[in-house]
Amino acid sequence: MAALDQGGKAMTVRELGVAGDGASLARLSLAAVEFCREAPRYRGHANASWKLIPSVFRDGDEEWERSLANDFVRLAPARFTNCPLRGMWADWLCLMRHHSLPTRLLDWTHSILVAAYFACESRDKVDGEIWVIASARMNSAMAGHGYRVSMLGEMAWPYVIEPFQSASSNLIGALLVEPPHVDPRMTAQHSSFTIHADGVALETHKQAPEFLARIRVPQERKEQILSQLDALGFSRLTLFPDLDNLSAALAARRYGSSA
Repeated sequence: MAALDQGGKAMTVRELGVAGDGASLARLSLAAVEFCREAPRYRGHANASWKLIPSVFRDGDEEWERSLANDFVRLAPARFTNCPLRGMWADWLCLMRHHSLPTRLLDWTHSILVAAYFACESRDKVDGEIWVIASARMNSAMAGHGYRVSMLGEMAWPYVIEPFQSASSNLIGALLVEPPHVDPRMTAQHSSFTIHADGVALETHKQAPEFLARIRVPQERKEQILSQLDALGFSRLTLFPDLDNLSAALAARRYGSSA
């Protein structure tokens, strides 16, 4: 995967290695720490051709985003009793994301094992990948501040409020933020987010090689990795702790398949 520097020259995002089994994931996590020089964040892609673009910007624009966000805030309280208060927009964005509404949030995790699960779960007959991000270096490149950013804090606020405003701002780029945990699956998945102002793929940023790396997941290894992750307690049943997924997992076990 290549980014472009200011002169238009391709710059390659580093590949840290190939995930073949659980043991290789342990080794690769150490390589990720060495690359990031801090605790890494990870994101699993079942298809290595997928780009680091949030769902709302893949098929829509800012007007669609505002319509989705405001309609969700208007209609959700009649269907869910624990909605955030109006004005708690970071909490609202997290709730939207974890109920599959397209948002400007892109999921990341503190755990390479969680990322590996998402890289393998669909069992697509294509290579997957695990992205690795150095959060401090990314935030320094994007905003000039190389430190941990809370989604509830002042730095993230312009990105958080924009979907709920009537007009667009001049924001660009993205930040890696630590979110409020408004849903049990966020805790189970060790969630972080990048919050984006536009649909520019993160890996095309001119400084992407400084804060992004990748791990290849061969398609022929996905079943083995999933089996080992299940033995370690990382499965859909544990990563999605709700009744719908509990029911699906129990039903799958009835017919002898893995949950």
